[in-house]
Order: sequence, then C-alpha cells, then structure tokens
Amino acid sequence: FTYLYNLGILTVTPVNAAAGTQVTVLGTGFQTGATVTVGGVSVYAVVASLVQLTFVMPSIPNGTTVVCNAQVVVNNPSGQSASMGGLNPAPVISQVVFPSGPAAGSSVCMIMGVLLDGASVTVGGLPPTILNQTATGIVFTTPGGPIGPAVIQVTNPTTGCNSTATYTYQ
Repeated sequence: FTYLYNLGILTVTPVNAAAGTQVTVLGTGFQTGATVTVGGVSVYAVVASLVQLTFVMPSIPNGTTVVCNAQVVVNNPSGQSASMGGLNPAPVISQVVFPSGPAAGSSVCMIMGVLLDGASVTVGGLPPTILNQTATGIVFTTPGGPIGPAVIQVTNPTTGCNSTATYTYQ
C-alpha cells in the first residue's frame, strides 16, 4: 500500500525569473519522476522532496528569452496534476491619464495599473522623464515625437515582459 499525497503548488520563487534562473516550487505531494511545464514548455525538474522541486527557467523556442505571465504545471507519474499562474508577470496598464499632448513633448502623462514599481517606460521608443513611480502608477513628462499615435511600453526590467498603451501626439 502506497499513500499518495494530494499534489498542490503553494509558491513559485522567484516570481520574476529570466531564462537560466533556478526556480523553486514549494507545495505538497511531488513525486520522483514528476514533469514540469512552464508556459507550455517542458523543463527538466529535480524533485528534492515531497514538498520541493526545482527547475531552470527555459528560453522559449521561438527566440523569446522568457515566458511572460507563465503557468507552471506539475504532473506526477500517478496522474495527479497541479498548476499555478503568474510566473514572470507583465506590468498591467489599466488607464492612461492625459493620453495626448503636443508633439514637442514635455506634457505630463500618468499610467495607472499594477506591477509598475521598478518598470521601465518608453513613449514612441524614447524614455520619458519619470516624475514619480509606485507599484500602481507612473507619472512622467513625454519626450517629443511625431504627430499621431505612439506606443507607451512598460517593461519589467528583470524579464522584459511588457504591456502597452497608446499616447497621441498632436
């Protein structure tokens, strides 16, 4: 008689893991021979115990260096499966306040969202002047740009995962 512990994932650390980074998964019921996928990519996992396994964050076959907003799935040889999302979360832009301004730049713009603390920002590919930055908002003055729409890109500095919005130069 062999008792099978319920398989579950409690934490995945670090939350931001670039390709080549060792990732630790804590949970319950990990079995020797368990397989792991990250964002659909199979990785070699080392099961250290019933409650811990590790793997190295993969590069993605399409040339991308990291899986963003990745789901980690553990499958035991017994058929049990568990998953947890949120590995390498991209910053989230929920609103752009003052989404337009003169082509000369120097207009105040604010991005509201989550996971913005420490993120880098570009407007039309150029860095703005950051006035204030928190986990839920970034206030900046725009660089100059050509009349028309420009992409605001907010990027996680560890992984390169990003989100975009639009700013319009008038």
